[in-house]
Order: sequence, then structure tokens, then C-alpha cells
Amino acid sequence: MKQEKNIWEQSRVELFQKLDCRETGLSQEDAADRLAEYGANELHAGKQKSVLQIFLGQFADFLVLILILAAVISACMGDVESMIVILAVITMNAIRSDRQGLRIARQPEADVRSHRQGAAGRSDRTDPRSRGGSR
Repeated sequence: MKQEKNIWEQSRVELFQKLDCRETGLSQEDAADRLAEYGANELHAGKQKSVLQIFLGQFADFLVLILILAAVISACMGDVESMIVILAVITMNAIRSDRQGLRIARQPEADVRSHRQGAAGRSDRTDPRSRGGSR
């Protein structure tokens, strides 16, 4: 009984045969047939967090909680300057991280590259007639 190779152990020729495609890519007809059979190749976005949830989530980190505790201890000991500096650093870090997270979340979907009938380019995933070339 022969065990089938893992996909990363197969040669290009074996993969092309197994996936029923060619090195030059799929024809428009093949792409349309596969779209009809398997559906669009897309990820569905999960529930989006609000800006406030993302911002407050920055304070749930263990190291940030230790710094908040240090700020409270500094305030109790009368060292208000240290408390202000610690809280300012924590807040600036949360704002910076929040802005980065929002920038990433708002990025448009990455361009999808296709290789159809030997022409590489950008493609609309849902339209099998869409063919290479830049938009």
C-alpha cells in the first residue's frame, strides 16, 4: 500500500497533474468552471472591534498592568512626577498601537494576482473573465 506524498513533497509536474492545470495557468473557461464548482476564494471578515475596544485592549497587556501598578505605587508614595511619566508613556504607547491597528484593519484587501492563459496580473476574484493587466 503506497502512501500519498504530502503536497510540499510533490514535484511541479505532479502538482499540475493532480490539480488539472498547466504551467501557463488556467484558461478563462477552466476558471469559470472552478468558480462555479468551488465558489469564490475569499475570506469572510469576523466581527469588527470598535476604536474604544481596540484602545482599551492595549491596557490588558501584562507588562502594561505592571506599569499601571507602578504608577499607583508611585502616587501612594507621593512621587507624582513618576506617576505622570509612567501614565504618559502607557497612554502614548496605547495611542500608537491603536493607530497601527486601525491602519491595518482599514487597509483594502490585498491585490489578488492571477495567472490565466500565460498572462500574469491583477484579478477580480469573483469574476472569472477578469484577466491580467493593471487596473
